[in-house]
Amino acid sequence: QEGVPLPSGCRMGACGACKRKLIEGKVEYDEQPDALEDEERQQGMILTCVARPVGRVVVSA
Repeated sequence: QEGVPLPSGCRMGACGACKRKLIEGKVEYDEQPDALEDEERQQGMILTCVARPVGRVVVSA
């Protein structure tokens, strides 16, 4: 919404190029992405290329 470009490589959650910190809100995935470790998920990291926002979200740039 803010027009900030979010980089991506594979666009399927495999490479991690789009990994960002979720600051606010919630996202869902159709399938758990390969490039996101459990520890990273617990720290609030998401993969913007495959994450589906549930309402308004704020991510680090």
